[in-house]
Amino acid sequence: MTALATRDELAARLGRTFTDGTPDAARADADLEDVSDLAVSLAGDPAWTVDGANDTIKVPNDVRKVILFAAKRLFQNPEGYKLKQAGDFQVAMDDGFSVNLFTEDERAILLKYAPGGGLGTISTTRGCGEVDTGIRLPTFDEYGNQVTDVAFVPDWELY
Repeated sequence: MTALATRDELAARLGRTFTDGTPDAARADADLEDVSDLAVSLAGDPAWTVDGANDTIKVPNDVRKVILFAAKRLFQNPEGYKLKQAGDFQVAMDDGFSVNLFTEDERAILLKYAPGGGLGTISTTRGCGEVDTGIRLPTFDEYGNQVTDVAFVPDWELY
């Protein structure tokens, strides 16, 4: 898949420039593509488009920013270090770095674009009147013979 943000946008956030053909430019492109793929995967494959011929990217602005923030973190910290210490050298890695590339807030932004995603409520009501509870009660004639089964309809309302 093509990146959903540009290398120039990432360079501006990093405060630097990239020269075509350099390892850093290739790494920036790869980071943008990886983060874009993960964003699309998380958001349920929405209809975001990239038109390389016309150099246009049709992606919501908040999604584009999420991709750029995550790509910046990935570029600056490719190993996923959570803790570094110079004195007596200490390093801690985040075990779920590749899985947890997006922050909670970023995930929420991406998930709002998932088709049918999100938690919602559906209001339902029962119509007024008799409600068939599925319970059948026998009816008897004056001689005690069962005549028929009738649906039990309570005299209280169901809501």
